[in-house]
Amino acid sequence: MNRQITADRETTLPLDDLTALRDHLLEQRLFREAQLQHLAGATAPGSDAGLDRQTASHR
Repeated sequence: MNRQITADRETTLPLDDLTALRDHLLEQRLFREAQLQHLAGATAPGSDAGLDRQTASHR
């Protein structure tokens, strides 16, 4: 969802909230990067890893 608060642009978040938000966003980014690396490895041309997983899942 894209919700934008436009009523009060002077509102600021406390430092603790900003720190928690930054940490959460960093954790999400690292998770997404790991997902992309995993997917790229599974679909790389000539990669047997993806084929092995597919074969194992159909047994």
